[in-house]
Amino acid sequence: MVVVRLNKAVFALLALGLVLGVSYAAIVGTSTIQAPAVILTSNQGSLTTINLTVTTGSGNVSVVGPSEVANSTIDSAKTAASYAASYLRLNFSNYNFIYDIQDNGNVSGPSAGAAMTLLAISALSHRPLPTDFTVTGTIQSDGTVGEVGGVYDKVSAAASDGLSYALVPYAQNGTFESELYLLVQSTFGLPLIEVSNISQAESYVTGQASIAGRAVKPSMFVDLHASGAPNATLACQNGCNTSAFGTLVNFTFNATQAQISRLQSYGNFANVSSQLSATLSQSETAADKGYLYAAADQAFLDYINTVFFNNYATSRNQAQNLLNSTFDLCSSVNQTQLTTANYEFVLGADLRQRWGNYTVLQNLATYNQSNVETDQELQSLYNAAESAGWCNAAQEMYNLSSDIGGNPVYFSQNLSSLALSRITAANKGLGSTPIQDRGIYVGTAQQAFNSGDYAVAIMDADYQRAFSAPIPQLSLSQLNSATSAIASNSTYGLWSTQFANQALFYIYLSQNSQNQQQAMGYAQQAYQVALLANYLSNDTAAIAQNMVQGQLSTTVPSGAATGQAGLQNVALGQILGLVYAMFVLLVVVLVVSVVTLAVLIYHIFGHRHGERPSGRRRR
Repeated sequence: MVVVRLNKAVFALLALGLVLGVSYAAIVGTSTIQAPAVILTSNQGSLTTINLTVTTGSGNVSVVGPSEVANSTIDSAKTAASYAASYLRLNFSNYNFIYDIQDNGNVSGPSAGAAMTLLAISALSHRPLPTDFTVTGTIQSDGTVGEVGGVYDKVSAAASDGLSYALVPYAQNGTFESELYLLVQSTFGLPLIEVSNISQAESYVTGQASIAGRAVKPSMFVDLHASGAPNATLACQNGCNTSAFGTLVNFTFNATQAQISRLQSYGNFANVSSQLSATLSQSETAADKGYLYAAADQAFLDYINTVFFNNYATSRNQAQNLLNSTFDLCSSVNQTQLTTANYEFVLGADLRQRWGNYTVLQNLATYNQSNVETDQELQSLYNAAESAGWCNAAQEMYNLSSDIGGNPVYFSQNLSSLALSRITAANKGLGSTPIQDRGIYVGTAQQAFNSGDYAVAIMDADYQRAFSAPIPQLSLSQLNSATSAIASNSTYGLWSTQFANQALFYIYLSQNSQNQQQAMGYAQQAYQVALLANYLSNDTAAIAQNMVQGQLSTTVPSGAATGQAGLQNVALGQILGLVYAMFVLLVVVLVVSVVTLAVLIYHIFGHRHGERPSGRRRR
């Protein structure tokens, strides 16, 4: 629930109407709860009292009290009342529910759904709710409690008011929401208890289940079982520079370790830093076994997590400065001449620089809005860490590209048709979704295509194709077998071979998982990564066949993020565009001239023969 406080008069007549209305029906029960909200005008958390009166009636649900109530809140109240009745095996149509929100401002949002449901269960069953807790979460028709925003601000308000605990929607471990819970709980010292549905929530508030030891404990440690993994077996077919890639992996390890060392100095997150340090150690062991990309990928995720915890306490202005500095970083990456030997490093760097720019620009656009909850600010910080990681990696890859050497090349425009077909395939299934909402891979692929950087567009689209592809409905062993076959035939090029080995590593993790759900999760990841390896293997071969020997004379502007390969295409596109524009202008001028001349002739000869324009009369 979101509350916007306004200086308006309390609805005295409405309250009187409520009293008069209740007097005509028998009161079944009442209940009260303290529900957390966010005041958008100040971006602060607040606790709002909600009173519920249930009477005999005909299934009507109303929300009174605020000067204005949004439809989302009203719909949430209706779902809450309906589910509460069915939960208690009562006929909803026999009751009326009047939710009185003790706030004279504007109320909107569905996040009080769980609170309204507990209120209805309490009033109908005559079991009062405890006064030392609060709850936030949406309510679904099946009793599921869904995620909400503003958790940081809401928990801050609950802690300030001296409450004992807060019920929050369940968040899957490893997600941003789970990390946010850990951050919030550590910051305010208020236990957060995760619930997936109303049944769990009711068991806690009625005392049927104890909250002791139930505070969220998201694990930051990822057990890669690296010491027992077999050595990677797939080798790149066309002589990839694996040693240079190993240097990039070590660069990622060092960046992550630096952030972990910084986090270790903070008392609140000693457990977090130790878990992240243990995961980094596992990543290093996986790299020693030859799973370079799998190791770097996990270390990169740990880098983002650590930067997030290191910077969470920044002020709004400081956070915006961090976003701006990340944008400057991504825009200032120095690119490298494309050669026969380094083209995969250059393409990989170009991709990551684009991803970094794309992400930070989106977050700056969101961050500049006037009403931004603290949760959104923290999400922006998380994304800024991701962007910085990508752009730092891009710069390192460009540096490595310079050391690799090779003969200068550029890419033929013949790749444009392949790029277009790959982008079309990537967009398949997205329907009418706006371009800006189609995700980072489609967004940056389209940008690359528009700038004539077709090789990058192809690889970008391959990511989208792989990660949005449907996963076959097979048994665990059948899926792993199919994945292994795809990976084993996907080794043309550096990136494809690294992803193919990563897929095999995930199969290994699937076979060593603690439970069936986790095993299937790794198997599905393995399948999509193997698809990516296969797509990149085929397309890297096509890209290599379209390299043209030669030195480009065009100077690369710093931070252009188009890559050497696209500059000639961009310049040609600009020339063709200018010629086309001049042609159109010439046609327009000729058409206007002809029409003008025709009108003049008409008037001259028309009047000479006594003709007059229709609709006009002389007197």
